Formats: sequence, C-alpha cells, structure tokens
Amino acid sequence: MAATSQAATVTFWTLDQAQRTVYFTSNPGSAQMTPLQVSGQQNSTVTFPDNWAGNFYAVQNGGQNKPGMLGEVQFSGWLGKTYFDVSAIVDGSDRSNVKQMWPKTGQTPMSGCEVFPCNNCYWLPDDIQTKVTDETDLVTTLGSGQTGISFTQPHQEAPGSAQSHPAPQYQPTAQNPPPKPAPAKPAPPAASPPYKPVQRAPYQPPQSQTSSSATLEAQSSQSATSWEAETSQTATSDETRPSETATSETRPSETESEEPTSSQHESSSSSSDEEQQPSLENQVPSSHSEDSASSYEDQPSLQNE
Repeated sequence: MAATSQAATVTFWTLDQAQRTVYFTSNPGSAQMTPLQVSGQQNSTVTFPDNWAGNFYAVQNGGQNKPGMLGEVQFSGWLGKTYFDVSAIVDGSDRSNVKQMWPKTGQTPMSGCEVFPCNNCYWLPDDIQTKVTDETDLVTTLGSGQTGISFTQPHQEAPGSAQSHPAPQYQPTAQNPPPKPAPAKPAPPAASPPYKPVQRAPYQPPQSQTSSSATLEAQSSQSATSWEAETSQTATSDETRPSETATSETRPSETESEEPTSSQHESSSSSSDEEQQPSLENQVPSSHSEDSASSYEDQPSLQNE
C-alpha cells in the first residue's frame, strides 16, 4: 500500500568554512521555494511541501549565480517513495558545492561523490543513478571535506535502490522551469493586389423565345424541303429508267423501217437509171448511126474512085 504524503525535509551539511546560498527550482505544479543561506557553523534544514519535485544548487558568496552540480528530488512520488540523485548533467565541472545525498536515518543508498569524478552520480541521460527510499528526510553535503560515514558501495546497495533516471513520475529538472510558450502572433495581412477595373463585355440582348421558335421552325421546314427534294429526285430517276428501256426497245423498229426505205430507194434509183438509160441509148445510137451512115455513104464513093 502506498504511503500517505507527508512533509519532507533536506538537511544541508557544510563540510568547509565557505558561506553559500542554495537556490531551488521547482518542477511545474510544485510550490516555489525561497533561497537559503547556509554556512559551516551549523546545519540547515528546509521543509518541503507535499509531493514537491525539483532541484537545487549552491553558489558561494561572491560567486556567479549559475547552476552547477544539482541535487534532484521528488517526494511522495510513484508508490509514495522518495526519488533523489546528484546530477552533473548541467555543469560537471562544479567540484566544490553539492557533493552527496542520502536518507537521514538509513544512510543508504547514497548518490554523489566525496571527491569528483566518480561513478555514483548522474552523468548521462541513460545512467541508472536515481536512488529510491521510503524515507522522507534527506541529507546533502556541501563543499570539500569528509563525513566520516562509511557508505555502502553502489554494487552493495539493496536491489531496487537505484533506478534509471526517468523513473515513473520523476524527471530531472533544469535550473529554471521551462518557459511558457510565447503567444502566437497573428500573421500580418497579405498585401492586396493593385486595383484593376473590371472591363465589361458589350451588351448583347437576349434572344426572344419567338425568334428561337422561328429558327427551329425554319430549320424543320428546311429539313422537310430537302427531304421532299430527295424523294422527288428519286421518283424522277425511277420514272426515267423505264422510258429509256422503251426507247431502247423501239430501236429495232427504226432499223426495220430503214431497211425498206433503203430498198425502195435502190429500186427507185434503179428505175430512174433504167429510164435514163433508154434515152442515152437513143441519143448514142443516133449519133453513132449518123456517123455510121456517113461512113457508109462515103465508102461507095471511095470504091467508085
């Protein structure tokens, strides 16, 4: 059964004589914490609200306020447990401020190094360095020195006392909470194109329904006329073909009629020749007879001579 949430504490133990200021950075949803002045004269304990999660770092008086080695913690996390670690991800060169963290009563497991570097703090994102405890009170050392406590070595720690850093409901925090996203700015209006007057098309009166009907009637009458013309032409060609056949049939009669005419003409020409022939005979013999008579009449005279 998960433990009920309760107030938690971190006790800061300074191992040298330097005075420091501890700055706290809360995760989103956790309460803000006031910076704390600490020194080597005495330990200082800070009480955290329920379910607080975040980190802290220390700066020596007169030093630049910037995060170095971090102490990270989440109280009343998954299953009501406390998760913590010492992280060198932000600035691993900080060797004189946050050093070690452990549960106040059990003193195990411990995270961090008495002398940096070591393999018991959080260096890389995939390191298994997040420590887990049921206690809610932790101790953190600051500065160079020795605690005199013989801590259990990491390989000797109880099973489950160390986990990978992204443990359930626990994430390491940065020096400052993530900034809120800037409100989206409306995009500036696009420049409008230069004005161009619209050119109107010339007015064309719509055709009336009557003219459209007249056009349709004219087209239909033209189609009917062309159809009648084609029909009459077809009928004419059909009527002409029998007359041509009849004409071709009459051609033999014409030939037959021409033959008697030619024979008649031959007979008439023969008769005319016969009629003319006697006259020629009458004419020729007369002259011939006169010549013959004259020659005959001359012959006796020749003989008498």
